[in-house]
Amino acid sequence: MTVIASMLIFSFFSCNNLSEQVENKLNSLQNKTDSLDALINQEIEKVTNLDSLINTEHQKVRKLDSVIQKTGERIDSFTGNKAKQIERLVR
Repeated sequence: MTVIASMLIFSFFSCNNLSEQVENKLNSLQNKTDSLDALINQEIEKVTNLDSLINTEHQKVRKLDSVIQKTGERIDSFTGNKAKQIERLVR
């Protein structure tokens, strides 16, 4: 009977110790998960900021392209008119 009682006490303490170890591992895993989550959120914020910057710069490029196109059209119109005037003078 003493052997059985000793085994039960030993089993109880072993299970208690195992339960403590599992809880420690779970806490450690939770801490690592929280750290990883925070790191991912920081990186997502960086990507969001970069995306916003790219969109802003894209809008600037579009405006500049429009100005260049209009300027090119004006130059073409001006040179076309001058070419016609020179052609009239030569005839």
